[in-house]
Amino acid sequence: MIAAWWWASIASAAVPVGPGVQVLLRVLSYDRALPQRISAPLDVVVVHMGDGALSTDQAREVERAFAQPGLVVQGVPLASPIVLDARNGLATGVLERADVVVLCR
Repeated sequence: MIAAWWWASIASAAVPVGPGVQVLLRVLSYDRALPQRISAPLDVVVVHMGDGALSTDQAREVERAFAQPGLVVQGVPLASPIVLDARNGLATGVLERADVVVLCR
């Protein structure tokens, strides 16, 4: 079961990706039921539209933010993020095992 969905949007520049990832990790740390719903390590999937530089660049930035060494949520380490192109990568079954999905537009 997916623990969290997060819509990343740097097009509006309202929330930069790095601080946005930190906010998401903090929100997940307050979810008391999270340990029962997630696996170890916590699997993060970054989905981008793949049809434009903005979406692809944003996905790379999100991937870098989640790939920082030492990130943990409620004592559970994060796995290396998986990046999928929505146009051809969603049929792989990866989303079924994701704990967190980040959508980049």
